[in-house]
Amino acid sequence: MQIVIHGKQIDTGEALQTHIRTRLSAVASKYLDMPGEATVTLSRNGAVYHVVCTMHLSSGLTTQAHAEEHEVYASVDTAIKHLEKQLRRYKRQLKDHRRRSVKPPVTETS
Repeated sequence: MQIVIHGKQIDTGEALQTHIRTRLSAVASKYLDMPGEATVTLSRNGAVYHVVCTMHLSSGLTTQAHAEEHEVYASVDTAIKHLEKQLRRYKRQLKDHRRRSVKPPVTETS
């Protein structure tokens, strides 16, 4: 999975980028088996850090999660948790759709 990290008027250090990449990679490997691209944008408004995570999948799905916290790592973790919840629901929806499409065999009655 390709991960792009942007910082708007904020320095995204190597430790923060590594944290974001490991968390997103873990979520993607757990719920997805298709390639995709993730974009994480970090900004600061006063004492609050604002994080926007956007994920584009090859299936056409685009998910987006926002978070605002007073700590940058907490805001990243919160946004990734929201993204994980969306991916979990998407995976469940795909599994349920496949189950409903299978029709039981027709038995003949005389």
